[in-house]
Amino acid sequence: MTTQGSFSPLVRSIHSGCESGGEGATPMNPRKRPVVLLAALMLVVTACGTDDGGEVRQIDDSGGSVSVSASGTGSASGTGSASASATGTGSASGTGTGSASASGSATGTGSASGTGTGSASASGSATGTGSATGSASGSASVVGSGVSGAMGGYRPVSDVASHARAVLDVCDINGLLPKDAPIDYDAVLEIYEVGGNSVKGDGSIRTIAGFARSERQEPIWDDYVAYYGDPTWLDTFVMAAIEGTGPFAGESDLVRRQGIQKGIQNQIMIAWAIHELVDALDRAVGGDFDTASGAPHVWDEGWAFYHGDAPDCGPYATADKRGGNFGTGTAVNDALAAAFTRGVEALAAGDEAAARAASEEIIRQITITYLQATIRYANKMDSALANGDADSARISQAEGWAFYRVIEPLVAAASPEVATAVASRLDLSLGDPQSGTAGLVMGALPSVYASLGIDPHEIGTLNPDDLFVPAEPAGIVPGEDADVDAIVLAYRTVFDSTVPFDNKVPFLEDAESLRDTNTEYQAAAEAMGGISLEPVSVVIDGDQAQVTYDILFSGSVAYSDLAGDAQRIDGNWKISRERFCGFMASARVSCPAG
Repeated sequence: MTTQGSFSPLVRSIHSGCESGGEGATPMNPRKRPVVLLAALMLVVTACGTDDGGEVRQIDDSGGSVSVSASGTGSASGTGSASASATGTGSASGTGTGSASASGSATGTGSASGTGTGSASASGSATGTGSATGSASGSASVVGSGVSGAMGGYRPVSDVASHARAVLDVCDINGLLPKDAPIDYDAVLEIYEVGGNSVKGDGSIRTIAGFARSERQEPIWDDYVAYYGDPTWLDTFVMAAIEGTGPFAGESDLVRRQGIQKGIQNQIMIAWAIHELVDALDRAVGGDFDTASGAPHVWDEGWAFYHGDAPDCGPYATADKRGGNFGTGTAVNDALAAAFTRGVEALAAGDEAAARAASEEIIRQITITYLQATIRYANKMDSALANGDADSARISQAEGWAFYRVIEPLVAAASPEVATAVASRLDLSLGDPQSGTAGLVMGALPSVYASLGIDPHEIGTLNPDDLFVPAEPAGIVPGEDADVDAIVLAYRTVFDSTVPFDNKVPFLEDAESLRDTNTEYQAAAEAMGGISLEPVSVVIDGDQAQVTYDILFSGSVAYSDLAGDAQRIDGNWKISRERFCGFMASARVSCPAG
């Protein structure tokens, strides 16, 4: 058990400041190592548009466009047909009436087909295809849809194939994070900074670090920057884990692994998805509802970063895993797919208000996943400590912290006290794993559900295999000693925030002068789901007693083995004014001068 003198955590200092920057751009950085850029010959059919390829028609697995021309010999006039397929730089062949050859060009991969009409005149005759005399010419053009195929339960309305491949970089990084072998941090950094799977329309590489290091000014993002006091808070966390600096200094590979994996797969990819929603809404406000490059396209990008070509490597997988832990199954991902769909349909129809409502539901659903994750790893911390495994507890602490950072500013907006209380147990820089973390987290977080628009049933119930159940204290046997029973009753009554003050008066020294203090205490304790104290041992020496007790938030142990006392006054065991006011001070409640 770990003894804590106060259950009020240090308050994180908050600073603000950010600058604008481009999506996915990689600014100059002293950590950046020289790289060799691979040049690829791209045969582009249409002109490039935005830097992320939003206006480029490509031949790829989700559609695209290609034009073909055909010429041949024969004597004929009428109609012909052509089909084309291309991979890489692209090639095409076509057939028509008589013999024909066709050429085409495309960028990307995929196929396209279509029909066209042509006319020809010549002398001579031809039969079948491929042989004739004379000359003839004709042309046909083929235009594809430019729309990516379905990704899970969501169907984009534009081409976001290259964006969806960004998740493949996450897969590559996860593959470099073994549990049972040394981690090649240089290789991890290479993929983080250089990427390779997600190619923009202009041929440049979209990178995870490029997004994480971009400074911008926009709703939601600005709140996170202000809370963490860091315009590149995503990159700061991940680079600390990669380099073993800051909160990850001196930590094991298994601890740093959690910072890298969860920092990238969850913090960065969730932030990237939300950024696209915000950008889409901004474009909608400006009236840009173009499906191929405007608000609907950018909205599609949000799902591409959340789900992508490899959903097992993105936040999508985390939501399903936590749903499995809490008995809610695929509820979050199902709701997200539906909300994304409502949003893109609204934008396609020019309805910015409906899309904004959909974005709020998306953020609400995302919050559910990371509340679940925070609760789960708080429990895993306590279970490991109870088994005497401090190393595993530290790993769970790092994992819980990485997950919690996704929603910490949202929790802080609902209750700064709850946000910092939870962070005080999970933030690696604030100390080692402490017993009672599960009780603190499970007692504190439910108090902000309503403010976050979340019903408790949406969180579900943590499965028994993950739930930490503390052992019953064995130090006190009710009915064995009347004095001990009286002291236990005094502690339970006086310090229980839900007990009416009049019931506390017989057990509290100078009680009437502390009535207003108790009222403030009750209000403060609501943020923790109620506070109570439970004695676990009592040693009596005359009219004095030494009491060891636990602090419970919402009925679960949050702090263990704290030291207190009780006094026999006029024949009755009471809590002294000094002891009561000392505890109130730890709850940030003041007593009147006495």
